[in-house]
Amino acid sequence: MIISVCMSVYVNDDAYAFAQALDSLKRQTTKIDELILVEDGSIGSELLSIIEVYRCSLNIVSLTLERNYGLPFALNKALSLATGDIIVRFDSDDICAPRRIELQVRYLQNHPEIDCVGSWANVVDNTGTIGIKKTPRQVSFADLISSCCLIHPSLTFRVSFFSEFGRYDESLRMSQDWEFWLRAAKKGAVFANIQESLIDLRQVGNFLTRRQREQSFNRMIIKKYDSSALGKVRVLRCYLIQFTPAWILRVVSKILYL
Repeated sequence: MIISVCMSVYVNDDAYAFAQALDSLKRQTTKIDELILVEDGSIGSELLSIIEVYRCSLNIVSLTLERNYGLPFALNKALSLATGDIIVRFDSDDICAPRRIELQVRYLQNHPEIDCVGSWANVVDNTGTIGIKKTPRQVSFADLISSCCLIHPSLTFRVSFFSEFGRYDESLRMSQDWEFWLRAAKKGAVFANIQESLIDLRQVGNFLTRRQREQSFNRMIIKKYDSSALGKVRVLRCYLIQFTPAWILRVVSKILYL
């Protein structure tokens, strides 16, 4: 069995957080076979030097894109290079718990009916852990259309998932993961979540701004997959999030993570 981790790194990524992310992969109780790392445009000397520090120990296979194409394009490129039977998604600023990959690979081995497994996540900022993002044990299409109840950088897939259900939609600069899960679930993909936090999910300073920017993409996705009356309510919710003052969203976000 070959385990491939797929990651994209961008020029604006924080060097310290990136080093922590790579270190957490190095400390896994189950050794990864390769880290497919796509440099989404020019990333600068500091990030490049960190990659070189970990290149041998993580067997890094890197690809440099001539410009910033965005996450879905970069991840599709990473998937095209991966040789693994198991594909692990991870972001360049998060941290894996030491047993994350061990537990998820074992889960897929023990549950052959599951195509993809995620987990809960500790939500962290510069002050430390601010809460836990919990996700349901089993995830249906109905769960997904209500909210994106899969945490993208916590997911581990069988490689057959991508041959059966396709790749990320490169026309979507944001929310491409949610659209992919909906598309796959509609075709019969089976998702699950381990009921413990296996990653630290970093909530960066522009988190709420990004959340608001996502809403125009979310509206398109809801209209594509949910034509019901409830779908129209969900579209209105997107407008509400997009145009609510950031300070109100900040208060609500903190309450939700308590």
